[in-house]
Amino acid sequence: QRQLLSFCEGVAPSLKVVARSCFAVDFRDWLVKRGERYPVEADRFYAVLAAFAEDESNSFAANKYFWLNEEGSVVGTFARFTVPRPARRDVRAVVEEWELYVRKRNWESPSPRGGSCMALTGHGWLTSPLLAEIEEQDAVDRAALLSLIVSPILAFLVTTMLTRSPR
Repeated sequence: QRQLLSFCEGVAPSLKVVARSCFAVDFRDWLVKRGERYPVEADRFYAVLAAFAEDESNSFAANKYFWLNEEGSVVGTFARFTVPRPARRDVRAVVEEWELYVRKRNWESPSPRGGSCMALTGHGWLTSPLLAEIEEQDAVDRAALLSLIVSPILAFLVTTMLTRSPR
């Protein structure tokens, strides 16, 4: 609970978060409004989590914040951060800064099974529409480079073939 809350609230100002949607923040705030302590003790966690998910006074779909396995244990959650759209020339730098933040938090987050979250499958990752833009730009750049290399070679070969005198 603490690690996820820290992940959501510990975002550096340079990442320019203007809004966030995070289960840990909403869960903590919900508990505080009810006069309860955060974090919830391990033996009470799932009962309190169920009450949180079923509370209709929440302004969000709490049960869509996390995924449960067959035994009812949380196996996944997500956080959504809204940032201003960077200028096209800054997209890669912004994504790299977010990737660094997520990677750093993964290494710093202890796992209940020992080690860091990064050493196990339960680590965070980044997804964003900007990632598709970067891939698209990389594809355009590769195509442009390829055409710069291939075009002169083809021009040379065609010119040589067309100007070659038969013997």
